[in-house]
Amino acid sequence: MKVFKFGGASVRNATTLRNVASILKDHKQQLLVVVSAMGKTTNMLERIVAVSQAKQSIASEIERLKAYHYEITDALFKKNDIVRTTLENFFERIEKEAPRNEDYDQVYDQVVSMGEVISSFILSHFLSDQGIENEWIDARQFISTDNNFREGKVDWDKTKINIQKIQDSLKKKNNYNTRLYRFNTGWPHHNTGARRIGFYGCYFCIVFKCRVSHHLERCAGRDEC
Repeated sequence: MKVFKFGGASVRNATTLRNVASILKDHKQQLLVVVSAMGKTTNMLERIVAVSQAKQSIASEIERLKAYHYEITDALFKKNDIVRTTLENFFERIEKEAPRNEDYDQVYDQVVSMGEVISSFILSHFLSDQGIENEWIDARQFISTDNNFREGKVDWDKTKINIQKIQDSLKKKNNYNTRLYRFNTGWPHHNTGARRIGFYGCYFCIVFKCRVSHHLERCAGRDEC
């Protein structure tokens, strides 16, 4: 198995997403993919957190976030009712989480990690639309950390057990023409930092004992994990 990591520049628009699909389609073996938020989405979400926590309106920031992603999905899908409905739910969650009167770092994790949720959902749906079999699985079910918001440390014992479940599932399927995609979606309560997407691929690689391939952007400054 190989782990592919696509950074924000690799999924910044419809053209680059089509390129990602082309790259993945050429690989016949099982793959596990890590994808960043699209383009400058992380910056948009950070802005939403900062403005909302300052008790100011985030209406214009939310509209900018929506317009950016809808432009991409409109270019990718002829019929995108399901995609649009799901994205609306994601954006509503962001609007709900951003103004919460909680610890800033905690709010940051809930909101900023949604960038990967959105990008991974769009890519997974597009791959299916292109006839590329894939499964969207949630990193929050596999990577465990402590409760230090934004800088959470990985609980390796729990994480290894959780990730091993993926490997066991693949062995049972015994179908190496099936591509399995894993998309980072952050953690429900604490994150290892929104800008550490490269590490997430490395976490899976350590357990799987495989190489990680980097497309356009490097993983934490390394060529291999």
